Amino acid sequence: LQFIIVDDHKMLSAGLSSFLTAKFPESKIAGIFENAPSCLKSVENIASSNSNCNAVAIVDLNLGGSYSFPLIKKLSELKIKVIVYTMYESSVFAMKALECGALSYVSKGGNETDLVTAVNSILDGKTFITAGSFSSVMQLLSMFTAKEKSVAEYLLQGKDNGEIAEL
Repeated sequence: LQFIIVDDHKMLSAGLSSFLTAKFPESKIAGIFENAPSCLKSVENIASSNSNCNAVAIVDLNLGGSYSFPLIKKLSELKIKVIVYTMYESSVFAMKALECGALSYVSKGGNETDLVTAVNSILDGKTFITAGSFSSVMQLLSMFTAKEKSVAEYLLQGKDNGEIAEL
């Protein structure tokens, strides 16, 4: 198991690195990046060197004033599992992150067990959203049409846009 950390706050990244290696002793930190371009330069090598790509990226939603949705999409295309780790509990951001390929959406304001649960969930092929974000997503879903709800359900199951289009 390899972790990739993408956050523009060095102290948070350092703490997250220590936390992840303590909670997942068999893991290693494959890279710590402050922005999307530096991450993308290195991450393609990580993905190509690991055929079953057991890599998990922990990505902050806001990287120095720009949102990381394009990065999330690219990491997902490389078959790297993405956890968005953010201070935003917005249902709109959560749905957009899932639409871009994130498998989990975790609030930085939550418990430390949330991040561990998110990692374990995506390794088991499941999606995880922290409680505050989940209730916001459920409120948003209540306003969706039947078709929009079915697409959202597929996103929450971890399916990508191509798989959903085929259904």
